[in-house]
Amino acid sequence: TDPADPKALGSLGGLGNTRQLVVRDGIAYVTSREDGVFIVEVANPTTPALLCHYDSIEVATGVAVSGAVLFIACRLHGVELVDVSDPRRPLHLSTVRTGEAQSVDVRNGYAYVGVWGTSELVVVDVRNPRAPEITARCPLDGFGDGVAVRGSHVFVATGHHSRERKTWYPKEGDPCYGQRHGLEVFDQSDP
Repeated sequence: TDPADPKALGSLGGLGNTRQLVVRDGIAYVTSREDGVFIVEVANPTTPALLCHYDSIEVATGVAVSGAVLFIACRLHGVELVDVSDPRRPLHLSTVRTGEAQSVDVRNGYAYVGVWGTSELVVVDVRNPRAPEITARCPLDGFGDGVAVRGSHVFVATGHHSRERKTWYPKEGDPCYGQRHGLEVFDQSDP
């Protein structure tokens, strides 16, 4: 209630190596890398309660929810789509091989995926969650990491160094050192 003086209301331990989370309708979906996804009731923030653990197909990093579908960025295996209409019994729907997915956001039937290794924003038509289809691959100059869709724009946080680097870890003084640690913005009015 006072942004200058936040107060802890509740906590829940034992969720492993937590990474990202999204909250919808009193339910928190928490990715936990090698521990998959934890689904937590948070309607009463003073007493969060574990509803279930979902063992994702690979290391769970990013997460988004759209309707009754949970989208899990699963690193090298892409994005896993899971039916969470009953959050106590999540059911695997499909997987789309985007490349090394770090994060995902979903709007209007399209998933936007930050792909690390190939430095891309990958757009996926997920209107049929049992048969997702890649519709676009947009090159980034840094590694695709965080993704957020707002209005007609997709914002992608890029990490590490420019794709023009000669080594994975350039040293200070190299022209690629520190380049492309930033934000790239795309118009997504036509996914």
